[in-house]
Amino acid sequence: MTDHDDGPNGPGHVPPHIGLAALTRAYYDGGFGDPASWFDYDQNECRILGTALLPMIRKYFPRNDDGSNAYPPPFTNDGGPGNPEGVAYPYPLEYVNLVGDSCAKEQEKFPSAECYEVHSDGAEADYPDYLKAGHGSPHYCSVGAMEAGVNKDWCPYVFFGPNRGKYRHPHVAFAAVEVWLSNQIMPDKCGKTWDEQGGKDYPFQPNDNSVAFPKMAEVADHLTDPKQPALADGGFIWPGDEGTKRKAVPGVFVIEKYLTPTTIGDPVSTGGDGGVAVDAQPADGTPPSVADGTPPSVGDGDDAGANDKADDAKDTPPASRSLMRDSRDSLHQATLTMGGLILAVGGYLLAN
Repeated sequence: MTDHDDGPNGPGHVPPHIGLAALTRAYYDGGFGDPASWFDYDQNECRILGTALLPMIRKYFPRNDDGSNAYPPPFTNDGGPGNPEGVAYPYPLEYVNLVGDSCAKEQEKFPSAECYEVHSDGAEADYPDYLKAGHGSPHYCSVGAMEAGVNKDWCPYVFFGPNRGKYRHPHVAFAAVEVWLSNQIMPDKCGKTWDEQGGKDYPFQPNDNSVAFPKMAEVADHLTDPKQPALADGGFIWPGDEGTKRKAVPGVFVIEKYLTPTTIGDPVSTGGDGGVAVDAQPADGTPPSVADGTPPSVGDGDDAGANDKADDAKDTPPASRSLMRDSRDSLHQATLTMGGLILAVGGYLLAN
């Protein structure tokens, strides 16, 4: 999250349904000029320019006076797309897991929220008995999975009732609108389908943007239902059979950080060897074990890392493998001094 749009991180994370809502409302409102001005093929090919989309987003979803902003969910009029009459409506393919009391609670914040009773014309009794009804999101997790603190993204979309299998992520809807618009404006350059606009090469290799799931298991007595995260000793098992799915990230990265003295707050305590205490981590860099029930933080953050051990952590100094103040400090300081000297000499020569 950011508190303004002009910093190095721009507007921060903008959910895909917000892009869809802003784009469709702007198209029907007609307040952002000719849609052809939203594209520049030489710069961005068949994709809408960020400089065109962000003003739309800020018109319909402005920041608060303090710079903060919280986007409404897609299953409401507040966060849904626009129509030709200039009226917004709930995104129809969300099928959110809200029902009964959880729906009533959500409707206190967003009265237009469409819950299971509306989008599937049913009731909580429709839910298989092992599911956690009403936990929010378009995913449907088991009771055990939710108690284990799984990321909801690991659970299936709606798979029972009249809308089973119909969920479509809003970013797919946004892409569909973008493909249609670009083809209308630049038919000789932008094809009618996603595949004709480069999508045929998706998923891109070697970095396919996929995420590592935990180990999944069939549900006892419900073998035709989608798999749920497997559980063991009250926790889940990560990663699953596909491994961690690490991706190569080209670039130059700082992997050593050093603490400098400060007069602000309490000094950082160090271990007996002069280094800051660190969390145990295998030498090959794989994530720590989750046998204790502490999940890794993955996906888009729904409940990831929910089992934080606050009581154990409150007296523990910051944990980082790189915050080590040992004999490397001398080399580090010498390097900084030499670098500063070189910069000073270079600046003098350029100035004269």
